[in-house]
Amino acid sequence: MPASVTSNFRIANAKAFVDSFEEPENGGRNTVVGQSYVYLFIGKILSWDKTHAGYSDSEAPPPDGDVQGNEFEPWRDMIALDRVIANTDISFAAKRYDWTSGEIYDQYDDQDPQITKATSKYYVYETTSNRVFKCLDNNNGAVSTVNPKERYKEGTKELPFVTTDGYRWKYMCTVTTPQFSKWLTTNYIPIRTLNAIPFGIATSGELDGDGIPEHFGDQAEVQLKANNGTIETYVVTSGGSGFTKHSGGVGNSDRVVVAGAGVNTTFFTIKDDTSLTLGSQNYYTGAAIFLSNSSVQKGATTIVESGTLVAVGVSFNPVGSDGTPAQSILVDPPFAAEMAPLAGDTYHIAPRIEVIGDGLRNTDGTGGANAYAICTSAGAISQINAWTTGNNYTTATVSTPDASGSGLQARAVISPPGGHGSDPVAELGAFNIVISKTLLGSGAINPVTLTQNNFPISNQYRTVGLVRNPYLKDGYDATQLAPATGGKNWYANSSPLHQSTWITANTFPGEAGGQGGGYIPAEDDEIKGLRSEATGIVVEYNSNADGLINITNVVANSSGGTFMFNERIALVKTKSGGTNPGDIKFVTANGWAHTVADDHETDWPGNLVPIDSTPLRESDLQPYTGDILYIENRAPITRATDQSEDIKIIIEF
Repeated sequence: MPASVTSNFRIANAKAFVDSFEEPENGGRNTVVGQSYVYLFIGKILSWDKTHAGYSDSEAPPPDGDVQGNEFEPWRDMIALDRVIANTDISFAAKRYDWTSGEIYDQYDDQDPQITKATSKYYVYETTSNRVFKCLDNNNGAVSTVNPKERYKEGTKELPFVTTDGYRWKYMCTVTTPQFSKWLTTNYIPIRTLNAIPFGIATSGELDGDGIPEHFGDQAEVQLKANNGTIETYVVTSGGSGFTKHSGGVGNSDRVVVAGAGVNTTFFTIKDDTSLTLGSQNYYTGAAIFLSNSSVQKGATTIVESGTLVAVGVSFNPVGSDGTPAQSILVDPPFAAEMAPLAGDTYHIAPRIEVIGDGLRNTDGTGGANAYAICTSAGAISQINAWTTGNNYTTATVSTPDASGSGLQARAVISPPGGHGSDPVAELGAFNIVISKTLLGSGAINPVTLTQNNFPISNQYRTVGLVRNPYLKDGYDATQLAPATGGKNWYANSSPLHQSTWITANTFPGEAGGQGGGYIPAEDDEIKGLRSEATGIVVEYNSNADGLINITNVVANSSGGTFMFNERIALVKTKSGGTNPGDIKFVTANGWAHTVADDHETDWPGNLVPIDSTPLRESDLQPYTGDILYIENRAPITRATDQSEDIKIIIEF
């Protein structure tokens, strides 16, 4: 059975993903249905060439999260995690297309699958104002040469506007300063749709006057005033032939209004031009005429008389340059007073376009969608432009009542549900999610242990990922199949967390005589517990003068035991390949004081003073629980106390 996954489906999935980050009321201490605790994690301190044959730090291996074994590797490499918070760390995002003069931008078309799938340049991000504009009409595929910000007006921001290059634009939203700094990337722009509750409604919401988020006032007004079912654009598939009532082929310099007595909102004289054949008196009656100048498009109306006309209300008969009566135009309905014809205005004459559909139209035939055409010199209709856009259309047919020609095939482009600007996320195909977290200095403070350096500062990491609803290691019981059953298996719900093993140790000699020990762990050293026989890789040591060894890639012994709080930890191999024969280089885990009689380690000093009352802190999370949602392998990133790293993850639905 034929089926199609629409862009709306992708938007719905993206929204559901974001919505799932909302917290349960009980803080996660219960079965979570549809709600998530998602963490961004970093890991992988060893270079790729040491773990993946054929790859290196300049060419990271592509992860394949759908291979089951690849879910284990991120857990083994994991160092630290930070909670991803909805609204604070997550934004919808659309592909980024910066406006550039000389480009041809696609126009919005409800029948173009490349538009509806957001794989086409039908909107632009204007980098100097941070505004986003949708292209409603590209002037029949012309080059864009006028920056849309030049015609954007605060007082009419909700209305589409036309630039002098013939492009018709609609302001959609502005990338605010917080959005810019948090989520803007080279390839994506952050997009947000405000909660669609209008002004004046008692229920509070983001479009309510008191609920508009800071910096979003312009967008709120545009969303609120969006006009459903408008027709801003027309697509001509066949221009037909034989149309004679037109000014096609006449240059701009000849298609102008000239000064003269009697010029008003319904009557004006046009430049005497032999290349424009006006034909017999009133030849152009019923045709449309459109006026504009370099500053404004004045609009279109219908010609009711044309030819050698006498100015109404004055004793004046326009005369051309050759002394014969000049050609004049009488129109109805009149132009608006502020759009009255002026000397130098440019005009187009072409067959009037008739739009019939289910949109609203007045009982006298006025209102609704109307348009005017532009013809070629041969009498074919090359372009149809909106005159009035109407509203509430879902379907419309396009034709011309001009019987002098035939064969026109054109269709109306209807705005999306709600109208242009009503839902920027859906309209701009923002079914991408940008997750952004910033790692600062030596890392945040662990809320449980009050120990810093969850995110190490003196080593590299190469893997970034997302894990959903992992269980806390404290209280984990593998026999329980559901979370929070019998006081077991809580979802992690605090931030940040560490996933490496922490052991407080020192470099004191192992014997009173000073023989042995004295080892200072270094990053990427391979180490081993001499009692536990567990192994691991050093992330860093003593970074805050706390004697803490940060260990990742821990492999337990054959009985499943891991490092112990009261054992020697010996060097196995250095980063450069050096080894430690006879285990003479070690540090001592600072457990409680021990004596020589202690049968665990008879050569320990008699009074080892612990640096930390809790010398062993295992990882916060139970490995291999929850779901690895995302894995990205990168070139090495080195952290330092005086820098911050902005980690951005792009997820496309």
